[in-house]
Amino acid sequence: FRDHSVYKGHQVFLYKRAQIFVADLWGAFKGEGYGAFGDISSLTIFADYIVPAILRQYGVLNYDLSLAKAIDSNSEISAGSEPEVEIRACSIYAVEKMKDLIKAKLGQRV
Repeated sequence: FRDHSVYKGHQVFLYKRAQIFVADLWGAFKGEGYGAFGDISSLTIFADYIVPAILRQYGVLNYDLSLAKAIDSNSEISAGSEPEVEIRACSIYAVEKMKDLIKAKLGQRV
């Protein structure tokens, strides 16, 4: 569950697997017993390759030319590499910002 990388000399934790585990427990136990988490809404998106692809498709994420070419040619982006960490972290940030905007617009918890 230690989803971490070193990015520009700093250790970065994204915790995708740990968050999936918590979400699965919450879902399986319907928020009761082993699935009771009072802060379930604090989970972020599960930073994988699907969300960034969708965010890019809709123009939310833009990559520099060399990274865009690498992704468009299906080149592997190494796990823990600087571009991979940036893509995952920016995806989380973008979705959190979208949640904030929706909340402000609707006046509801998202």
